[in-house]
Amino acid sequence: MDHCRNAAKEEIVHEVMVSPGSLLATAVGSRRLGVNSTYHQTVGRIPKVLRPTAVSREGIVDGLELDAARTDVSPNLLAVQFHPERLWARYQQPLALCQSFTVACRRNRQQEV
Repeated sequence: MDHCRNAAKEEIVHEVMVSPGSLLATAVGSRRLGVNSTYHQTVGRIPKVLRPTAVSREGIVDGLELDAARTDVSPNLLAVQFHPERLWARYQQPLALCQSFTVACRRNRQQEV
């Protein structure tokens, strides 16, 4: 599949499988997630402190999270290779992901105060 779909950047163009128990699965409430795809590069090597949590059927990593054993590094680290901010107005799962980010920011900010 062509993952550089700039003409459809505000559309869901493929699905990824989401790891159970991951931050991403918790945020979107599912093990499947529709995503847009506008990139020309993909993740090549994954550092040991991260784990893939969203993968396309071709094996391309669309989501990474901090390994559960390394929460000492950061309480909430989730990286995605798609753009939920381009989808949230039309699709529930990207909206839920964006909302989970703001909740995590608020929670972490309150812990600092």
